[in-house]
Amino acid sequence: MKKFGLLVCCALGAFYASADNTVNLVVNTNDGEKKYDIKTIDFIDFNEDQDVMNIHLESTVENIDIANVEDMVFDVVSGIEEIRDYDLADDLHISINGGVLTASQEGKTLTVRVFDMNGRALDMATADSEINYSLADLAKGTYIIVVNDKAVKFIR
Repeated sequence: MKKFGLLVCCALGAFYASADNTVNLVVNTNDGEKKYDIKTIDFIDFNEDQDVMNIHLESTVENIDIANVEDMVFDVVSGIEEIRDYDLADDLHISINGGVLTASQEGKTLTVRVFDMNGRALDMATADSEINYSLADLAKGTYIIVVNDKAVKFIR
């Protein structure tokens, strides 16, 4: 569950106000605080066997023990635009239309998880190849929806 919370936080880094603002991913661990300018982050992945989060930067990779992560935040988050239709890697397609999230990926089991902006898991659903998930019961606000290991943002 902690990995999905971290993934949610990482997904938020993709959304920042403008090129004039420096937006940092701030990782607070038991050992202190590290800041990463999100413009230098290529991607973030997880090594589940070793419980390590890998932050791939322009020229290096930072490895962080997930057990030591207290929280991850972005020091500026604004200018977010709602994603409505999104084609992701491995033929995963996600769309949001009329308060219904539709995700499809041929031959795969899909797991949808809904998180609030504090990283709390609100709901989970699974289906084979295609899932239709109603977002109508969510209160007004901003949410991160994770389908398998890909995350998108939803504003209600």
